[in-house]
Amino acid sequence: MLEILKPGLETTVQELPGKGGAQDPPDAGKYPYLTCEIGGGMMNSYHRRILVNPRDAESTTLIKLGSGSTLPGYYMYHGGVNPEGKLSTLMESQATGYWNDMPVKNYDFQGPLGQYGQIREQYHRLRRLHRSCRR
Repeated sequence: MLEILKPGLETTVQELPGKGGAQDPPDAGKYPYLTCEIGGGMMNSYHRRILVNPRDAESTTLIKLGSGSTLPGYYMYHGGVNPEGKLSTLMESQATGYWNDMPVKNYDFQGPLGQYGQIREQYHRLRRLHRSCRR
């Protein structure tokens, strides 16, 4: 027995959903299979200057759709601006114990739609896939 969920509640790995011999409930087919946080891009940080190829977002989404997902969700699809915080900048930094020094206001992530509404190549690539999803 493993103590996994919280103290005093024991369960075996086989009893956890998606692990061991676990099976979906009989009515699982009634519900859509969705994904979240498919990376449409990645934020640059002090020590990481990542450039995500637009084909990466397209291929990741295509694999999820091919695996049965009907509701693709992204992090971040449209960039934005962080609001003013009362006690902090609301953005992670090494000064607050995080690995990254992130921009204070910019929350763009090189996504399909930029912080100011710029349309990027991954938007067009993902739009083609989204049009093939049933409504």
